[in-house]
Amino acid sequence: MSVGAVFVQGLIGYLITIVVAFATAGLIAVLVKGLRARQPAVPIAAAPVVVSATPDEAEIKRRVAVVAAAVASVAGRTRVVRIEEAMVPGVWRTTGRAMHHRSHTPRR
Repeated sequence: MSVGAVFVQGLIGYLITIVVAFATAGLIAVLVKGLRARQPAVPIAAAPVVVSATPDEAEIKRRVAVVAAAVASVAGRTRVVRIEEAMVPGVWRTTGRAMHHRSHTPRR
């Protein structure tokens, strides 16, 4: 097979792909318009959101239990002593980066 024939065959395959993509997009557009025409537009009223300034104690306990369960499933038989926010934001990220960079520095 010559280079020209391979080029033409590749071009034909590419054009077929484009035609199929446009046909699929057109079919989807027709289906969406048809489905939208069958359903009347119903206005949806947003429900009022109640936000409390103080955190819910039950939610905090649930989250602590979830974090403790995740730690136990990953670390095995360990004891979670305390779960709280770090005093410095991003301290876990910074410590992880430092450990990663130290892991592949040349040793003399």
